[in-house]
Amino acid sequence: GFEADLTNTKSPLEGMLRDIIEVLIAWAELMSGVSPQSSFLTRFRCVVNLHVNAGPITAEEKDSNARMVDKRLLSRESAMAANGVEDVASEAERISSDPGAKLVEATAQGDAIKSLIDAGAGVEQAAKLIGMTDEEARLFGSSSFSEPPVDQ
Repeated sequence: GFEADLTNTKSPLEGMLRDIIEVLIAWAELMSGVSPQSSFLTRFRCVVNLHVNAGPITAEEKDSNARMVDKRLLSRESAMAANGVEDVASEAERISSDPGAKLVEATAQGDAIKSLIDAGAGVEQAAKLIGMTDEEARLFGSSSFSEPPVDQ
């Protein structure tokens, strides 16, 4: 019942906090003397997303969150918040800066590029498809890859 009460107040509280933040931005804009054409509020979108936390979650709920991330039904950051991580941004940064995580990501990118090339994509096109910037893809595509020697 306690969690249901918390969940029922989530949306109204998010709306109220969003309104307060937007009022503060508008107030700062008014005090700065910026013209209405370059309004802060037209460049920013306030998003408030409260996470109801009624206490520790079960191991099954954590497993469910992990499966939803694997199936791309839930973002990694949302799953971390649901699992009780308080500073999600810092935790995500620590995970991505871990050398092991970088190796896993590089391996996944390499596998994806190989699969795309095997399916007929060019190297540069494959690099763009996995999320490289145009410049990164151009540099990657211009790299010389040597084929292993073929025994004759």
